[in-house]
Amino acid sequence: MMLRLALRNFVRNTRRSVVTVSAVVVGVWGLIFIWAFIDGVNEQMITNNIQYLTGHLKTHRQGYHDEKELALSLSEEEPEIFDQLPSGSTFAPRIESFALLSNSDASVTAAVYGVDPSRERSVTTLHRTIVEGRYLGGGDLEIVVGQVLAEELGVSIGEAVDVIVQAADGSIGADRFRLVGIFDSGIDTLDESLAFLPMQDAQEIYSMWDQYSAWSIRLADRQDVAATSELLADSLGQDYEVYSWDELLPSVVQSVKFHEAIAYVVLTIVFVVVTAGIANTLLMSVMERTHEFGVMRAMGTQPRQIVSLVIWESLAIALVGIVLGNAVGITFTSIWSENGMNLSNFTEAMETMPGLSGIVYPLLRLDHLILISGAVFLICLLPAIAPAWKASRLKPVEAIRGVREHSHIASKLEQSVRFPSHWLWGQLAWRNMFRNPKRSAITGGASAFGMASFIFLYAFTDGFFEQMIDNSTQLLTSHVQIKITQVGKNEELFDSLSVTTDLAQYPEIIASSERLTVPVMVSSTKQALPVDWVGVEPSKETQVTRIHELIVRGAYLDAEQEGIVIGQSLAEDLEVDVGRRVVITVQDEQNQLVSSAIRVSGILNTGSELFDNGYAFSSINHVQELMGVSSSSISHVALRLDNRNLSTSVSEEINGQLRDSNLQAYPWESIMPVVVQMVDMTRIDFYLILAVIFLIVCIGVMNAMLMSVLERTREVGVLLALGTRPAQVTKTLIIEASFIGAVGIFIGLCLGVLVAKYYGLQGINLSAFIDSMATIPGMTDRVYPHLIASHLIVPTVMLYAAGVFVSLYPAIKAARLQPVEAISG
Repeated sequence: MMLRLALRNFVRNTRRSVVTVSAVVVGVWGLIFIWAFIDGVNEQMITNNIQYLTGHLKTHRQGYHDEKELALSLSEEEPEIFDQLPSGSTFAPRIESFALLSNSDASVTAAVYGVDPSRERSVTTLHRTIVEGRYLGGGDLEIVVGQVLAEELGVSIGEAVDVIVQAADGSIGADRFRLVGIFDSGIDTLDESLAFLPMQDAQEIYSMWDQYSAWSIRLADRQDVAATSELLADSLGQDYEVYSWDELLPSVVQSVKFHEAIAYVVLTIVFVVVTAGIANTLLMSVMERTHEFGVMRAMGTQPRQIVSLVIWESLAIALVGIVLGNAVGITFTSIWSENGMNLSNFTEAMETMPGLSGIVYPLLRLDHLILISGAVFLICLLPAIAPAWKASRLKPVEAIRGVREHSHIASKLEQSVRFPSHWLWGQLAWRNMFRNPKRSAITGGASAFGMASFIFLYAFTDGFFEQMIDNSTQLLTSHVQIKITQVGKNEELFDSLSVTTDLAQYPEIIASSERLTVPVMVSSTKQALPVDWVGVEPSKETQVTRIHELIVRGAYLDAEQEGIVIGQSLAEDLEVDVGRRVVITVQDEQNQLVSSAIRVSGILNTGSELFDNGYAFSSINHVQELMGVSSSSISHVALRLDNRNLSTSVSEEINGQLRDSNLQAYPWESIMPVVVQMVDMTRIDFYLILAVIFLIVCIGVMNAMLMSVLERTREVGVLLALGTRPAQVTKTLIIEASFIGAVGIFIGLCLGVLVAKYYGLQGINLSAFIDSMATIPGMTDRVYPHLIASHLIVPTVMLYAAGVFVSLYPAIKAARLQPVEAISG
């Protein structure tokens, strides 16, 4: 009987049902779209890297993946087991290693792939991204490189590129290749670090005649990876190893995990906002039916039946809202899934994440749809239980008459403010707010939750950015650099005496250090890897960066002793430790290859895989000696400021002094675009999610206001019957909404600041995602939210304005009621 009555009530009171259901629909839609966007970003990173570079699987000789030794090679004979691969599978041989690429003006380190052009086309699709020239296949001694790499080398189609490698037999191999093609994948990590050679030329230069280093395999369905990997491993035996795409692309997997870590924090906040919006509307729906429940109790309805009725109504609202929310959310998201979301304005930021481009296609996942639906179902059910139980305990006479218990605190607050006599409607609105404090609390609660969520999101994001920037500038970049070239691995050298400006005249500069940075190949008996070799003045460098604080074994540099400091992960790859020697190979000032064996004096661990794998440090005089340059030759001067926010203004002042030279000062934002772009990338997610949260909060506030007004028809009818003009009724309700919104915003502001301050001291532990954090410049496993006062102004004004604006419709609607109909209900 209660089920039938609940369904009848749901249909009979159309306005109340529509308002309540709309809150559920908007909440479900918001969660579906945000999660689909996040999943779409992750899927694009995975898919693009697989199809551009690795394929789904690779097979090597046992130990090759970890050691990267070309001596662990495969014969040209194709394994018989490849005939049993799933239908639609393709495979191609590879030689994969590193090399030093150079021309007359510059040199860079890069990953070099020797490929069979015709077979490689069936496994990867990088050949489709050629923007100048053509792909491999037209002759011998050809090379194809990424667009960023070509720019760093300063070469164009038809020009020569020298390739210097450490061959499989340990010798140094070198040859001159003609640039025939330049590709632009839209992914910086590929375009700045990859070069491709014809297989026969790669075999020649690496001394790997009739041998390969790997087979790359592409499957028709990524879901077959696990089963196929097991099949290959069992068939090939212990002399071979099989790696799947997620093992081959740890940086992509870690970037996905990092993105998910941030997403889960944000989704939790979104979920809280959605819960608050739905709960507020349901609470208002139940609490404003006092008269109805009083009549039911007077007619003999049992308390448990009223509870049952409310629960059945909540279930009906939940089911209808979830079905419609899924329909709207899936339809809306599917449109973007087909056409893509054009984020080309953020292309540079997108390209810092491996595999991303300017177009994102949101991805709908069934498991996430089910999870959202189940969670929202509980959200709809739980908030109704407490008010339903309380409604069942009402005394029939008081409930029918609309008598409510008055809160002593509310009465005191109501009497604490007196408005001028000419502002009668302001006084009436103030009294209405405290006459029914529960209704006001529910209405203002939506604004409070929204405000608190906005503040915490801002603080979390700003804390994330602050940590990334501070750690990055303190590890290497510093706040300002004086140099000739702005960006790139090939900084032109200059004489330190040519820095004619007196740095001591700038009070903002607290330390400076001269450096010489060159790209080199660092090798051990195991393998050779490309790094940037940074020569520093040890005593000065400790005042500019804190690398010396991160030594985990050995000691920092000594200007009087030869030595090199490398990252822990680089030491593991080279299989060297403190006291062992590594060989540095570099192109000197006369474009000649020179090498030197240097003892490892210290090993550092910054927590950033990008940093620990990419840099090595020595005393600057040792770098100058090997390069064959004077003792005053440097590539840049690093400056540390007392406030990094002054980097641009200080750079401009220094440039005013350097206007007659070929030197220029650059702020950290120009030196380290990857960090700036990473900040921009995160802001994309942030602003998109913020827009959805803002919409959800607005709908929640509007629903609460609408429910509050529509359930007060008798009160409004009495006012109109007593001669109150419709305009005055509208004014009173809008003023009341303004008061409630202001109180809600204030409470939300206090709550958000307290939560942000708490986590700002304790930190948000993301240790479960430590591997993914290690790939992000300057990030560690704990994020400390950071409040910036100026960032509180925008959400405060926006939410308050939204709360007042959405109250216009219900206020105008109430003023147009007919007095007799309103009083009779």
